[in-house]
Amino acid sequence: MSNLPDSFLPVCNTMLGFLQEAKKETIEDDVSRLVFADWLEEQGDPRGTLIRLQIERARMNLHPREYQQIKEQENPILEQIREWIEPLPSSVSTWHMSRGLISLRLDLIHPRETLEELEQFSWWIWTRRLASYGISDEGAMKLAECPQMENITSLDLEAMSVGPDGAVALAHSPHLCNLVRLKMGSSDIYTRGVSALALSEHLQNLAVLDLRWITINPKSAQALAESPYLKKLEKLILTYNVDRDSQLLLRERFEGQGTEVLFQ
Repeated sequence: MSNLPDSFLPVCNTMLGFLQEAKKETIEDDVSRLVFADWLEEQGDPRGTLIRLQIERARMNLHPREYQQIKEQENPILEQIREWIEPLPSSVSTWHMSRGLISLRLDLIHPRETLEELEQFSWWIWTRRLASYGISDEGAMKLAECPQMENITSLDLEAMSVGPDGAVALAHSPHLCNLVRLKMGSSDIYTRGVSALALSEHLQNLAVLDLRWITINPKSAQALAESPYLKKLEKLILTYNVDRDSQLLLRERFEGQGTEVLFQ
């Protein structure tokens, strides 16, 4: 499904290896993507140029004129990408390219069926970020069972109806082992859900954990502070009304390892 534009290479073993390496980036580490970009450009595939341009645009503190110049270089390549990706299945509401790879906003009311459908498209292997505003607690439990999630490095379930059971299922899912960013703000996952995320061996690659607007009481704060797995966190975002003692506990643990802790 989805025809490749003439200048796009079909996925081969070399490309697949690079794409697998590109799962491992942290917030600022784009080394594997830039190596991949070099290889694509050597083969004449414009997606390599797009990766390089978008990383430059994301990293640099650009003057508006420079920013616009980069955007103008991206636009012809994005038009080719559009030919490749569209028409989209009905479950996808929007898409965009982030550092040269695909981000999708989805309807995940039926996660298994949706991801099985998306997996059939040639561009799925390039997809790294999923966001959804339509998933329930039961839906999160089903999402946790989907092996397609091994392709995903960023998952945004903000403002959802995910409860403790859904959070526990996500925490226990080996398919989320490549997640670098997890956003669960506004979900009612309570202490049990927060504790499960903190104690998940499958989430030890997280660089960003966003739990803003989730109630963090002393017990869930202690679970986060005592987590043996959140050692790679670069940013922890929590609600502004965490009690003072819990704030001090969390700052001591995470700022001590170089994690930026924000109370918003």
